[in-house]
Amino acid sequence: MPYKRTVPVVIMSLLLAGCATASRHPGARIAMDRETLLAGPPALAAPEPEVDVLALDDEMRAFVAEKIPRNATDQRKTKLLLEALFADGQAQLRYNRVKTYTAIETFHAMEGNCLSFTNLFVALAREAGLRAYYQEVETPATWVDSGELYISSRHINVLVAYRLQDDQVVDFDIYNFKQAYHREQISDNAALAQYHNNMTIHWLLQEEPARALAHQKLALKLAPMTGYMWTNLGVVYSRFGYPDYAEAAFLTALNYSQDSMLAANNLARLYEAQGKTELAAFYKEQAEASQRRNPFYLYALAKQHYARGEFAEARLELENAISLQDTEHEFYQLLGLTELSMGDEERARKSFELALENARDPEEEDRYNRKLRLLAQHKAK
Repeated sequence: MPYKRTVPVVIMSLLLAGCATASRHPGARIAMDRETLLAGPPALAAPEPEVDVLALDDEMRAFVAEKIPRNATDQRKTKLLLEALFADGQAQLRYNRVKTYTAIETFHAMEGNCLSFTNLFVALAREAGLRAYYQEVETPATWVDSGELYISSRHINVLVAYRLQDDQVVDFDIYNFKQAYHREQISDNAALAQYHNNMTIHWLLQEEPARALAHQKLALKLAPMTGYMWTNLGVVYSRFGYPDYAEAAFLTALNYSQDSMLAANNLARLYEAQGKTELAAFYKEQAEASQRRNPFYLYALAKQHYARGEFAEARLELENAISLQDTEHEFYQLLGLTELSMGDEERARKSFELALENARDPEEEDRYNRKLRLLAQHKAK
């Protein structure tokens, strides 16, 4: 029963908005040098946290020595390690979405979020002599229907590399893992940056701005060209009353990711609060344009329309989503359900056929085959 982690990355967006299309306004300029921005205001000074997320202690080494024979094959070692962490198919680890732990902390607490579990597995696997690596998985963003909260998760699981056989993915949430998602092996430093990014959010929610900032500085030291980490830095500054620093951080995020809806949303609300209406409107338009280019955002809108019985609107959003990405079976499934609700069984049948064509596992295929059989029976009556 393999295993995973969902890293909550750009979790908090206190300043969320969105509207309209394009504008000729040139936008704002960064009015703060990088060194000043990263140093932060003196009131938020804090010592740099020292963390080794993959460190082991004597008890963990003894655990591996007891459970994993040194002369076992790599495949056997992986199987034994998973069995040691799961008894009778039940996880010994308690999932806690909020807690991000190092490998040592996870081992002794027996809880944590998915990044915690991944840290633990990588550390134990390497102690057992396995070539275990972090792997980032490109998953669809998640939109929360709220004016104050936006959640975007980045998914990391474990890649165990074998010499003579295919590599194995170890994923904490194996039921939601999809082989079709783009995956890329990342360095330990990149994963450590994710850890510090998570800890920033943890301390931000605990109303500890100095500790939050200390972790985000480390995240950016490890991943200085990652746009969403600059956005999180801006969120820390914005939440605790440093608008000039927040502005510079959000603008820096846009330098690294011109399509960053989150950074643009935050800037829009920041300028709106300051009465800078032209700049606020410009970044609202940028955010909306970015959203409209994301098929999963359009799919999220379609689900909202469908739930409200607004079927024509749902179909339009789904057609737009499919025009941007035509290989997602969920898009065709919802389109088929929408067309059924509109009384168009023939179009619904074609949509379910496309859902089946793009399905990626037997359960999905079986579900769409059942729908098609039901439609055929209904048509035959």
